[in-house]
Amino acid sequence: HNRRHLFEPCLLALVAAAQHDGETQIVVVDHSSTDGAREFAEGVVGVKVIASVAGTVGALRNAGVRSAEGEWVCFVDSDVLVPFDYCALLRSALASSPGAIVGRAYTLPPRPHWIESTWYHLNVRSGDGIRSYLNAGNIALSRKLFDELNGFDEQLSSGEDTDLARRAATLGIVCIQYETLAAAHLGNPKSIPEFIQKQVWHGEGDKLT
Repeated sequence: HNRRHLFEPCLLALVAAAQHDGETQIVVVDHSSTDGAREFAEGVVGVKVIASVAGTVGALRNAGVRSAEGEWVCFVDSDVLVPFDYCALLRSALASSPGAIVGRAYTLPPRPHWIESTWYHLNVRSGDGIRSYLNAGNIALSRKLFDELNGFDEQLSSGEDTDLARRAATLGIVCIQYETLAAAHLGNPKSIPEFIQKQVWHGEGDKLT
């Protein structure tokens, strides 16, 4: 929603990765933006745009899946920058762990602010392996598994990824981090007030999960 300055490089990187792969569909879900983000997406060749969807983050993600056609689904948030070979790396990770949720914790953008750098080094665990959950802005799983889990909980204002992982775990499904799936998060808080506001928002969803 209204993040065109971050969304433009995100979408262009995804398009480049999809074109390199040749078999990837890109679905953009617009959260009723008024800053020209939707119009920008509509002007990009090969992109399917779902416009003016209301609701929670989980509702937006579910709307994207309903409009997708593939056997596998991948979620990339509008402020995340993927590498050129991202789709090929995803295919490799999914082939290695077809019954899991795969992804990677966000990496830092170029020249990170000290706030985001400090938080990252205190909280992010590097290396391949099982995690309790993965940020939904950089994950992939089979469409079949997503449907079995009934998608994201649309009642949660945040924490929909934590909730998905918890429900998956009850079925013996794990989240696996692959270092190869590194993607930079451009939208980290860069001031103390922004950081506090974001933590409060995350906490709102956690109270309900």
